[in-house]
Amino acid sequence: MFKNKFVLIGLVVVLLLATAGGTWFFVKGSQPAPAMAAGGAAVAPVAALPKPKYYSLDPSFVVNLLNERTTKFLQVDVQVMTRKDNVVERLETYDVRIRHELIMMFSNLKKEQINSIEGRKEIQQKVLDTINDVLEAETGRRGIDAVYFTKFVMQ
Repeated sequence: MFKNKFVLIGLVVVLLLATAGGTWFFVKGSQPAPAMAAGGAAVAPVAALPKPKYYSLDPSFVVNLLNERTTKFLQVDVQVMTRKDNVVERLETYDVRIRHELIMMFSNLKKEQINSIEGRKEIQQKVLDTINDVLEAETGRRGIDAVYFTKFVMQ
């Protein structure tokens, strides 16, 4: 009887240690390992990105489309996003030139470009490049990270 108590106590202790070890393993394993630099030193995590700032290029862009038998119009609302300081102020300062360049670009579009998703993505990239080109020409710095169409209508 005395021998069976020690065996039972031993089994309980082993079971408790296995449970504690398994819990530690799963909790420790769910945390990401710290990034290591060359040489094995831990690297601090990357800082969170600054909050995005949005700017609406109001009013809507409305242009005639080229090469159409009947008159077709395109209406586009454009929002831009930046994470850099002072870009919104630069957009406001050069709004007239930006709008001019975008109207010229939109008025050269063809119906086939507008009707496909791939074409609209290309237009989105052209708008981004056009705005950044104007900012770079005027201030020496780009600054727009993304362009979003909040209205895209062809009539």
